[in-house]
Amino acid sequence: MEHIETNERSALTIRPSSDLHSRIADAAGWLGLSLNSFILEAAAERADEIIEHRQSVKLSPDDAIMILKLLDSPGKPNEALKLAFENRKRLFRA
Repeated sequence: MEHIETNERSALTIRPSSDLHSRIADAAGWLGLSLNSFILEAAAERADEIIEHRQSVKLSPDDAIMILKLLDSPGKPNEALKLAFENRKRLFRA
């Protein structure tokens, strides 16, 4: 899923505890960033990590070999698969 940047802005309101606010402000200061820039950058990085993790499939070496073997020599279509392809042809022909 690709996110397209636009010039439109949305409001985001957060109310951290004073301790957390101070910690975030200190970290932003160390990097020379405004509090807002730091928070947005950190949130964007974390969002990208989560999206990457959720959209990727990790296989063991044995699983990868099994899948490659199945792709190289697929089984013969059964009746349900044949019917599905016939239905697809009818749907997309219309």
